[in-house]
Amino acid sequence: MTPPPSRRDLARLALVLAVAALVWVAHGGYGKAAAWHRPASYNVDALETLARFQASAEAGASFPFRPVVERLGAPWAADWSSYPMPDAPWYWLVGRLVNAIGLMPASHAALGLAHLLAVAAMFAAARVLGQRPLAAGAVALLFGFAHAISYRGLSHHSFMLAYVAPVALVLAALVARSRVVLRRPAARALCVGAAGAIGAGNPYFIFMTFQLLGFALLWQLLRGRRRANLAVGLACLAACGAVFLALNLPALRAAAAADGEHAFRRNPEEANIYGLRPAELVTPPPRHASRFASRFAEEAARAGPPAGERFSGYLGLAGIAGLLVAFGRGLRTLVRRGLGRYRPGPATVALWILAFATVGGVNAWLARAGFDVFRAGNRYSVYLAAVALLALGAWASRRRARPPLAGAIVATVALGLWDQLPRALPPEAARDIDALVAADRAAAAGLRAALPAGTRVFQLPAPPFPEAGPVGAMSDYEHLRAYLHNPHLRLSYGSMRNTPEARWAARTAELPSGMLVERLAAAGFGAIWVDRRAYPHAAAELLATLGSTGARRLTLAGADHVALFRISPAAAPRLPDPTEIRWHEPWDPAVPARGVSIHAVRGWHPLEAEGGRRWRWAGAGAILGFWNESTLPTRIRVRFSAASLAAGTLEVRHGAQVVSRLALGNEPRPSAEIALELPPGSSALHFAFDGPLIRPPGEGRELGFSLHALAMEPR
Repeated sequence: MTPPPSRRDLARLALVLAVAALVWVAHGGYGKAAAWHRPASYNVDALETLARFQASAEAGASFPFRPVVERLGAPWAADWSSYPMPDAPWYWLVGRLVNAIGLMPASHAALGLAHLLAVAAMFAAARVLGQRPLAAGAVALLFGFAHAISYRGLSHHSFMLAYVAPVALVLAALVARSRVVLRRPAARALCVGAAGAIGAGNPYFIFMTFQLLGFALLWQLLRGRRRANLAVGLACLAACGAVFLALNLPALRAAAAADGEHAFRRNPEEANIYGLRPAELVTPPPRHASRFASRFAEEAARAGPPAGERFSGYLGLAGIAGLLVAFGRGLRTLVRRGLGRYRPGPATVALWILAFATVGGVNAWLARAGFDVFRAGNRYSVYLAAVALLALGAWASRRRARPPLAGAIVATVALGLWDQLPRALPPEAARDIDALVAADRAAAAGLRAALPAGTRVFQLPAPPFPEAGPVGAMSDYEHLRAYLHNPHLRLSYGSMRNTPEARWAARTAELPSGMLVERLAAAGFGAIWVDRRAYPHAAAELLATLGSTGARRLTLAGADHVALFRISPAAAPRLPDPTEIRWHEPWDPAVPARGVSIHAVRGWHPLEAEGGRRWRWAGAGAILGFWNESTLPTRIRVRFSAASLAAGTLEVRHGAQVVSRLALGNEPRPSAEIALELPPGSSALHFAFDGPLIRPPGEGRELGFSLHALAMEPR
């Protein structure tokens, strides 16, 4: 019989955390000041995380995190309301650290605190489940530095906050099997509070917590029927969901209002690209401490199919052993008791996680059915790590407490940490990061000298935020490097994708240089920033045409990839109206606008072409927009043909009037013709299709109808 948790566990936990802190400091080289000022990573997603830390610092101490970033999205401010912001309390805390010690040191402190939080959560979970203190401390250290946590780092920082996994497992275990604990008011309150804390975290972890608690409640309904357990389980679900809604309601409202045009559009096939691959649970990563294991991983990467976030799921030697123990004990229990008397345990939980998250598993089927939000099943490997280590700790706790057992546990921890902690960053990689940061700081000093405080800087190219992907040789989020080091400037990058502000920036960036300078000056911009890596021939043609407009080119030390042009902002700037139709994507960019332009406003997929045919698909509804440059009404005639994959009726409205109704089938209908009188500025046609939506094999889109050969002529 293992001793229950006691007040002495606070002292034990403090000791375990002290050991964990020493491990982190020694492994990361944090005894040297240089390590604190060099970001752990300085590209792509890590830049976005650093920007979120900085934005939290600038938002002030008010809670929750304010979703408007004043220094991004110029000439307005970047409104991130439609951007899911999990872990709001965490980012609020890191923002306060940024204000206290600076961005780079605070980012390292955030990494260390994430490890310590995972250690503390696993120790508490193991003790609540009755494991001996030594075993609980061992699995806590192993989980706190699990590869599934270290792998995420700054790039996927929210997934480092994996303290959720052991907490969720304990909640589910108590709801499913507890006979005494949940009768205590303090225990019930602690469970509900822990569930609320999970609700403030990552939606992936919340989703798995809901699954585990749901299965625990189902078990209680079928077998236990203890009222206290059912009440606590339901209260935990309610608390978790309520906190999640409270912190993410703006983003959920924005996504609902966007009608499919929100910031994140997923392809259901990505559930297989980013799915959990069981082989990767036992395959060491390329930065393993063992050179032999690293070479094996590199060979596996070359031989295996393309996959996202490869090698994120490695369980480590201790995790693999724990998983084998869990399955072995589960099988033995099943043989002894039979299916009728079998009680779910670690093996059952592990089997469900595998069935849900693996390539082709339940998650992939949900994605094909339209629920594709949680595409990356590999991110649930941290739950497998928690299950495996808790099973290993339970096995060790059942052994008789003897000195050889204690020695074996200590040796297992040492071997496990060596196996799980990644090899230190190569010196050349560290020097490269140092050089990038030093160059950005030098460029920031040049910008402070060249531009007045508050200058609006338009950044070219103008990719949307977030997840735009690379543009030429410019990686995603590169524009944020200027944000991190120039607190006196306001930058155009950062407007959320599919928002009016992002569309305005994208269309403005496509203008000829003379019109570009004129429009930016009118909007109050004082400089144009060109990242030459994004353009062919280092943007030589663009730089030449910008120079011909009279814009003065400035030299930035340390920023060879950037060309900066100074322009004269208008004395009385006027903000453009970003809601105008003309900022939306042209229906066909190859067709020049002559007084009236046609735009794909909402609901349209990208333009497709084959031979001389050009068309766009839509789902159940879409909006076609017109921009009339004239100050007088203009009469036009619009022609198109339409088709669908299933029979249905396509209704077209102009304002409140139905101007066309077409019965569709597989073949394009003969040209429809609609006569319109367009007022100056914006107007639109609304399309509604009442037939079923079809997802063709291998196609990530649900298709309703398509428009072909869209043309317009004056009437």
